[in-house]
Amino acid sequence: MDILAVFYNKLLYRPYVRRRLKHAGRGFRLGYASEFLQPGLFRIGNNFFTGPHCYFDTNQFSPVRIGDDVMFGPYCKLIGGNHDYSYTKGPLSDHRFPRPHQKEIVIENGVWIGANAVILTGAQIGEGSIIGAMGLVNHVVPPYTVAVGVPAKRLFARFHDDNDLADILRNVGSSYTVEMVRALQNQHGVEVARAR
Repeated sequence: MDILAVFYNKLLYRPYVRRRLKHAGRGFRLGYASEFLQPGLFRIGNNFFTGPHCYFDTNQFSPVRIGDDVMFGPYCKLIGGNHDYSYTKGPLSDHRFPRPHQKEIVIENGVWIGANAVILTGAQIGEGSIIGAMGLVNHVVPPYTVAVGVPAKRLFARFHDDNDLADILRNVGSSYTVEMVRALQNQHGVEVARAR
């Protein structure tokens, strides 16, 4: 790791990006050699952390909202917006406008995104969820769920016991109830882990 690049990140680039974000809470930590394109389209809560070499980009059709206490491992990518593949007047590279009718990317509080994961347009990652290393998310991941795979469709509940789930909801001051989390998990086919 180049010591000058580390100082550049901490002293110049990180404060520059933080000022250009639509909103940045306290405790903003951007990893070494990470970058934000279009930072004005990102709202980020408190205690945001990324490992090194992360890449964040989006467009006006897919703004990004990230809650409090969210962590990204190294080499993660968050990419919003899709090309308008219905364009017929030439190659897609000639068409400078993204596909309309895209969704906001939402990452709720307390999410941990593992190394090399990719988050795309359509991702709605619920509170307290974990995205496994190298996972790809472009859909809904319910709260307190572990999602793995490409795409991340293998879904497991983080807590097998409703008492453990109730404890974490209370301890983080969640607006979710156990019943709400379980209903969302059931709706998306989340497996409940067996007792350990």
